[in-house]
Amino acid sequence: VLDAMCGGGVRATRYALEVPGVARAVAVDLDPASVAVARQTVALSGATDAQVEVRQGDCAALMRASPKAFQVVDLDPCGSPADFISAAIGALQPGGLLCVASTEDPALDLRLCARRYGGRCLPKSPPTCVRSVGAGLADEVKLRLLLKKISDVATAHGRRAVPLLSLSLDFFRRCYVAIEDVASSPSGNPSEEWIAVAKEPVENSPAPPFRWLTKPPSAADTTTAWIAGPLPLLPLHDPSFVSAVVEELDSTPAKDMVSRPRLRALLEVAREEAVTGGAAPLAYNLRRVLPPPGPSSTDLARAVQLLLSQGHAAARCHGDDSSLKASCSLADVITAVKKAQETPPL
Repeated sequence: VLDAMCGGGVRATRYALEVPGVARAVAVDLDPASVAVARQTVALSGATDAQVEVRQGDCAALMRASPKAFQVVDLDPCGSPADFISAAIGALQPGGLLCVASTEDPALDLRLCARRYGGRCLPKSPPTCVRSVGAGLADEVKLRLLLKKISDVATAHGRRAVPLLSLSLDFFRRCYVAIEDVASSPSGNPSEEWIAVAKEPVENSPAPPFRWLTKPPSAADTTTAWIAGPLPLLPLHDPSFVSAVVEELDSTPAKDMVSRPRLRALLEVAREEAVTGGAAPLAYNLRRVLPPPGPSSTDLARAVQLLLSQGHAAARCHGDDSSLKASCSLADVITAVKKAQETPPL
């Protein structure tokens, strides 16, 4: 395992001591003070130098000098990971795991976003519809732009990126992506589309206020507005992988992981997104369109079941407990939520 930009070395140490099958973790950081702290962390943890090797240096240079050397590369730069992804993918063995964290907000500079990620992010001042209805889609747009960057770079290396778990949490995004060796060909790339939205929310419209397009709306189209894209139409999660993580989580003694209830709830919703979300990649923020106090988590769970029974794709959102993904219109979603709210509690 390579912990690039390791800081105080806690993550590399935990990989070595807590993850079954990890024979060695390499922790690297350019900052001498961080390296000194990382060495103290390893010593205090009881790990040996053979288990955790701490190095000072440029992590990108180390990865470029280590082709296909690591089974896992973990990038957490406390900012944008974009400049490190190519070196990381080159350093992974076939079938290796790329773990990426990003605290960058691409919406702060749309031109920089296009240069780093090859696409347009949701702007800070979006149309009324997005502010009032689809605010929950903003985090998923950022998540998909990060996956686009990983996928594009993997293709350039003659490899393929397979998302296993992609999360938007608080102020950051965290993706776990398998990198596989494949013949480089255009047919192996994920399809990409744009997001367009109606310029004003129409509650009783038969169509969702936002939808996927194969290209941005033309200037002559006065009914829609270009929001973001192109975005890869990749599944965010692999349900088998998420289920395996849940099983491993359940086998951990509660006393050893105080955050287990929150993590398990998060993973259950991610699994729901993977299994029943289907063709519903975007979210309705229901607390913005329904009167206070808005739907509860139980209401949303019941609404999802109602929409599924009607043949729609639907799921709750792992990053926003007030949003719901659905392939139907806003009017259908509101009807399902109101019906769920009328259902007597068990």
